[in-house]
Amino acid sequence: MAESTYIPAPTFQASVTRKQLVAAGCDDVIFNKFTKLDIACAAVLEYIVAEVLELAGNCARDGKRIRVKQLDVYMAILNDEELTKVFIINDIHSRGDGDKTYEKEVRDTMKQVHPDAGFDASGIATMKKICAIFVAKMASALKEVPLSIDEGLEKTLNGEDIPVNVLMKDMVALHTTYDAMKIVCAKVLVGELVKHATSEYGKRV
Repeated sequence: MAESTYIPAPTFQASVTRKQLVAAGCDDVIFNKFTKLDIACAAVLEYIVAEVLELAGNCARDGKRIRVKQLDVYMAILNDEELTKVFIINDIHSRGDGDKTYEKEVRDTMKQVHPDAGFDASGIATMKKICAIFVAKMASALKEVPLSIDEGLEKTLNGEDIPVNVLMKDMVALHTTYDAMKIVCAKVLVGELVKHATSEYGKRV
């Protein structure tokens, strides 16, 4: 995947992201353990949304349209080898409409990547579903982050599903937000997306 031309801006609020992560099943205590973890999660969410929007906007432009439709979002994912591994179209399509959470953030991010583009009703609804799905993925990954060195060693020694690129020495040294997010990104993203996401949350924290 080519690196995005998106210029990062904090359009996704950490407080909203934290609330949604907790609602999705993440224990709120982890945000007290790791300073600015909610900011890092918001940065990763914003990054992945920007990636999808940049490609979806390109699809709309190729179709000589200024409004992104659901089909543009689907084609953006299907035509990208890495995004296809992160999002399953059937999961997006079958998900409920949800609420207005992240609608403003998605629209603000679109202004960053495609200033002249917008959405039709299906396009913005699909992007809100993508946000909800990705938040759920991050919440699940955060459950795997050990809150102490002892817990990290216990999980490693018991053979739990620790990302293959996180070695035991990383688990022992797990005491910063950066360390915690290494585990999260390794679980929810693939390939170059991991590297670029790491860069984005690194800038924020």
